[in-house]
Amino acid sequence: MPRATLGHTGHPLAASPAMLAAWALLPLAALLRAFGPALLPGPLPYALAGTAWIAAFSLFLLAHGAMLLRPRADGKPG
Repeated sequence: MPRATLGHTGHPLAASPAMLAAWALLPLAALLRAFGPALLPGPLPYALAGTAWIAAFSLFLLAHGAMLLRPRADGKPG
């Protein structure tokens, strides 16, 4: 999603620090979801996995949400 957002809105294809953090949180969420129940008691691993996923998506929205609502940065149509 970040690469498509940057490319389709006329921005340079460069990852921001927020997206680097989001890309670290997504695999963490997957690992917690897959292996957390074997390591942590009760619903805690699911809550942590959900929190990590929500944090990653929130970072995406903060970094790229405005780009999706504005005209292209390079002035081209589309």
